[in-house]
Amino acid sequence: MVYYIFLDIDGVLNDEDYIIKAYEKNGGYAMNMNQVPFDPAALENLMEMVKIIRKHGEPRIILSSTWRLSDIDIAIVKARLAEYGLQINGKTPYNHMNRGIEIQDFLSPRAIDYKMVILDDDSFDITPVYPDNLVTVDRKIGLQWNDCKKALEILNIIDF
Repeated sequence: MVYYIFLDIDGVLNDEDYIIKAYEKNGGYAMNMNQVPFDPAALENLMEMVKIIRKHGEPRIILSSTWRLSDIDIAIVKARLAEYGLQINGKTPYNHMNRGIEIQDFLSPRAIDYKMVILDDDSFDITPVYPDNLVTVDRKIGLQWNDCKKALEILNIIDF
């Protein structure tokens, strides 16, 4: 069984509280998004969730964030996830400017035997297409273990 995890970055792995701490640590100087480190707690939660999914099948992390639009940003995401033994297995197309439809376009040519979950801090363009597959992460605090538990339940993995 393939388990797709559609992953947003800002608000999920780069949460507001952690960005503020990084900004203060940087002496109060403005940083662009490439300079903001991902929240280690959020990365650890994602890593633990993926470990659980691996016991049931093949997890595939698909980048659905705007970070997928730049090769440099994709390289940064790959490097930061690799520190936690994680990898990006693909990205959604950018053709509708509607992430729900872009996820649908990504999945349409795939085999029928898969389950999927979406981790995102915005829901306006996802909920109309995938209301039952979305875990809306609080952008202030990022990906928490409770979010991961909801994701596992959506994937029908209950032994964690």
